[in-house]
Amino acid sequence: GLGHFERARRHLVKASALNEEMITFLYDEGQMIIPLAMVMEKKEEFVDWTVGRLDHGSSAHEVGGVQDLFFNLLSICTGRSIDELTTGSHLISGSEPATDDIKEGE
Repeated sequence: GLGHFERARRHLVKASALNEEMITFLYDEGQMIIPLAMVMEKKEEFVDWTVGRLDHGSSAHEVGGVQDLFFNLLSICTGRSIDELTTGSHLISGSEPATDDIKEGE
C-alpha cells in the first residue's frame, strides 16, 4: 500500500518458504497497519513492477509465484474472486505469460 514493492516481494517469498504446501492466512482488518484500500490502489502498479523484475534476474516462476500469492491473499482480504481482481493485470503463471504481449526479458 505504501509502494515498498521490493519489501513486499521479500515478505511474500519468505512466507511461501515457511510451508511449501499451504500457508494459513487469517485477515483481520483491525490488525492491519496499511488500509486495504491503499493496497487496492497500488495493486496494478505492484503487478507491473513484478513483471519488471524479469529484467533484473527474477525468473518467470518466481514472478508468477509472487503474483499468485499476492492475488490469493488479496482475494481472502477483499472477498472478491481472483478473476475479478486480476482483470487487466499483466500476469505470469508458471513460466508462461498470461497475455501474449508480455515475454520473458521484455
